[in-house]
Amino acid sequence: MTVTVCNVCKTPGLPTQKYRIERVGATERVVDLCPDHAAPVEDVLARAAEPAADADDTSAAPAPARRRSSKRKVMTLEEIEKLKAAQRRGAEQ
Repeated sequence: MTVTVCNVCKTPGLPTQKYRIERVGATERVVDLCPDHAAPVEDVLARAAEPAADADDTSAAPAPARRRSSKRKVMTLEEIEKLKAAQRRGAEQ
């Protein structure tokens, strides 16, 4: 006769469910859990089965790439310093 008990509480007579748990890069574990100790695992499984709350239609086209505004002028350090000097002169007058 074989009696399967919860791997956590080891209480005989409780129904158990077998779970195979695997984490990437770690060894696989097989555990028997009673309903109380299986609840967190079941919660994770239920959440994983639900679509994400912010998930849109996956068939939608991706957003277009942002383009840099061409309104800004690229300036050299010398040009920036000249501009600052001119602004200071204007502020002093």
